[in-house]
Amino acid sequence: MQSYNKIEGVLIVLIFVLVFIAAVSKFTYAQYSPYLHDKTLYEITKQKSTQIPHITVGAFPSAIGFDSFTDKIYVANAATNTVSVIDGFNNTKIGKDIPVREDPADIGVVYDTHRIYVANMGNNTVSVIDGKSNTNIKNITVGKAPFAIGVDNIREKIYVSDTNNTVSVIDGKSNTNIKNIQLPVGKGTGAIYVDEYTNKIYVAVGNNTVSVINGTTYHVETIPVGTDPAAINGFGEGTGADGFTDKVYVANKGNNSVSVIDGKSNTNIKNITVGAYPSNIAVDGDKIYVANVGSSTVSVIYGKNNTKIPKDIPVGNGPSAIDVDDLDHVVYVANDISNTVSVIDGKSNTNIKNITVGKDPLGIAFDGDTKTIYVSNAEDNSVSLIDGEANKVVARVMFNIEPFNSGHIECDDATDKGKWNAPLKQQYYVYSGSGCTAIPYPSFEFVSWQENLGKNSTQFINATAKPSILDPILNVFGFNPDKPESKLSITKFGNFTASFRPLPPPIPPEYVATLFTVVATAFIGTWLTPALIGWRKTRTQRKYFKECIYQIGKLDKNAIDNKIIGYYADGKLSDVHHQLLNDKISEYYEEKGSDRYSH
Repeated sequence: MQSYNKIEGVLIVLIFVLVFIAAVSKFTYAQYSPYLHDKTLYEITKQKSTQIPHITVGAFPSAIGFDSFTDKIYVANAATNTVSVIDGFNNTKIGKDIPVREDPADIGVVYDTHRIYVANMGNNTVSVIDGKSNTNIKNITVGKAPFAIGVDNIREKIYVSDTNNTVSVIDGKSNTNIKNIQLPVGKGTGAIYVDEYTNKIYVAVGNNTVSVINGTTYHVETIPVGTDPAAINGFGEGTGADGFTDKVYVANKGNNSVSVIDGKSNTNIKNITVGAYPSNIAVDGDKIYVANVGSSTVSVIYGKNNTKIPKDIPVGNGPSAIDVDDLDHVVYVANDISNTVSVIDGKSNTNIKNITVGKDPLGIAFDGDTKTIYVSNAEDNSVSLIDGEANKVVARVMFNIEPFNSGHIECDDATDKGKWNAPLKQQYYVYSGSGCTAIPYPSFEFVSWQENLGKNSTQFINATAKPSILDPILNVFGFNPDKPESKLSITKFGNFTASFRPLPPPIPPEYVATLFTVVATAFIGTWLTPALIGWRKTRTQRKYFKECIYQIGKLDKNAIDNKIIGYYADGKLSDVHHQLLNDKISEYYEEKGSDRYSH
């Protein structure tokens, strides 16, 4: 009986609330037509994105070239045979991607002429892009499957290594292939390093050697190094710290070593054991940083005495590319398996942070003027931007609101819990994962977030759920809870608009008290009508009827007869129930009696 009474109480409260809401709704929304597309918008946009902010480029971006004088970033897209151009001043992609030839693999930049040279492995050509007009002005035939490019900015020459053991020499003034240099026979050429100060070109050859080309006579010398040389870098004449000059470092992935070449004598003076499968090298001052793909570490070599620090630095999985900030001595390592960029403090030789970027980062470039790191993500077809001051991924956004003066936008910075009011119609940067909340002014409510696309088109990315039947009563009492859909997590570059709509006018306070009295009186009067009283009595009698049916056969005939008589006298059983039970008892106990005598 106790649980039964509780159910009655809940039903009473529920009916009262529904009647009250219906009455309030009639007053509150008399002149308001709900937005018919609210539910559809919510269903479309309620999924939250987990992607990293990025600039969209062509398919499978890998190599990155950087013109520090024009502050433009060039990205080779291997799968679409294009080059994307990013303006480093506002970090937007400039125009359409530039068509080149098949399978662009590497990029070189001549700073004085702002010409960009792209090695096309699938077409045996080098495409020449005019950086002023961002157009492909020429395709130059070179050796088979050109793989890597080295640039001599002083003499305006471009050197292109290929898989046929040749190096093509391009004159940057005439943009012609002026010579194909045959190197010693091996398994093909690979990485290339140009020492502009000594006018020497170093090329890794597949027969465990490095070929040294004299840039004036094109004479070739051969230097034995470790097994399977994969990357080359070094100090030019007069560029090393503390007088350390003219040394070249070769990463040998076949035997986990770095060979040190003396550029004056063209001899291998030392082989240094490093981590597993070294694949890339960067130089900062008198330190050489070696990315080891197989051990997910970076080895550090001191150039003064060519000794490695005892302990390699752990980074992310699959370090594939490396670049340095040579002013603040910070090293950035792209890890293509873990989808991160590791930040190494070059003063303490420690990994201070792993930053999540897009999928399969293969290329990296550092802009010293803006302290921005550009990372090409091959699987995402994107470029991530890292703020070198904060070491965080950033997104460029611009906000607007509709209608005018209906609310404002408040953002946080994702980690430091600070908040600020976002400016409207102005481009600026926020950190990845920052939350920007659309806050309505009085008499307005949030409706949706939209992303503004090109050609005046838009798409919804966050929208309010369909209005609840409780909204009217909450509005009456001034209780309007925050809508979680109003918070936009920044996961992409773009222009975003927060839309609001006017709220219906509130009910005057004097009407609320009168309305409550009317509804309560109507409710009590309804609850006490004869129909409801009869319904409750019928429901009670049905309960006791079921109880008696259940106990037939479990109690003897006298006991069950007495129980039925008592319930009937108390009004707990109707006449119909009483007659049905008597018939059932007679039938059941007579059958039992005849069964007993038959045995």
